[in-house]
Amino acid sequence: FLGLATLMTLYAVAIKLMRGMSFRQIARAARDPLLITFSTASSSVAMPYTMKAAEEQFGVSPQVARTTVPLGATVNMDGTSVYQVMAIVFLISLFGETTGVEVSIETLMTIALLVVLYSIGTPGVPGGSVKVIQDVLTMFGIPPGVIGIILPMDRLLDMSRSSVNVSGDLFTAGVTDKLCRDNSSGSEAN
Repeated sequence: FLGLATLMTLYAVAIKLMRGMSFRQIARAARDPLLITFSTASSSVAMPYTMKAAEEQFGVSPQVARTTVPLGATVNMDGTSVYQVMAIVFLISLFGETTGVEVSIETLMTIALLVVLYSIGTPGVPGGSVKVIQDVLTMFGIPPGVIGIILPMDRLLDMSRSSVNVSGDLFTAGVTDKLCRDNSSGSEAN
């Protein structure tokens, strides 16, 4: 939860600096897509609300919002990546000794690379990351069934990480919009 909260805070600070909005305005603007995402644990379900919030609340142009939000819902799984790395490191810490796997810098770098690559294809549906975690554990020689230890709390974490994913989609839409507007105003001046 701390990792997810840190990431969401970084997005809020960046939006505050980029858009000049207060934290209260940001929270109010992102409320609908975040509540829908949290309650359904699905960034895909919230996609229309995320696009609407990007356009109406954050002032992102429709062309940018309608391109970046669906793309982000597919590949921008930063909350999912944070969760998957933490879950895999936790499970390797518990069961790695039996298979000869240690949590080292090399292991952490390998896990991070695998998870980032895998998270791009992680479906935006509840429980979508369970299979990814099992696959990475199998690569390290750990039986995939050990994931059962974290499954009782997976739904709450799924709701939280999906909300971070949507925050990332809103942030990405805002950054892309700002870059597009800066480039178009710069080219008009030339």
